[in-house]
Amino acid sequence: RLGAGLTICLSGALSARGVLILLLAPPEPAPAMTALVVSQVLGDAFGVIPLILAVSLRQSLLANTVLGRVGATFSAVGGGAAVAGALIGGALGQTLGLRETLIVAIGGLLVGPAIGALSPLRQVRVMPADDEVRGT
Repeated sequence: RLGAGLTICLSGALSARGVLILLLAPPEPAPAMTALVVSQVLGDAFGVIPLILAVSLRQSLLANTVLGRVGATFSAVGGGAAVAGALIGGALGQTLGLRETLIVAIGGLLVGPAIGALSPLRQVRVMPADDEVRGT
């Protein structure tokens, strides 16, 4: 088994690779639509894994009294990052072009998993039990 931490990192990186399929899509409509569907399915399939594992890890490490605030903070920061990413992506798409912007997007999507892989997160094998972390 890979362990929870490494699974978060690898599945996040595989989710980013789903965008790579769009770069390989041919210009004809039918094969392009197939590439779009495959990209979406792979990106979503691998993208949900790190989300679920990260939330589970946070819930197992943090005290119940702060879980709501931490969850709200992650939601607010994630929403703000999505808005900023959309604006930056639109500007880059207009300036650089679609394929070049997708390459930048793939690089940006790989930053999170790379940081996780270089941090102590990669050493997390199992989710800690409540009594191990909180001393109860």
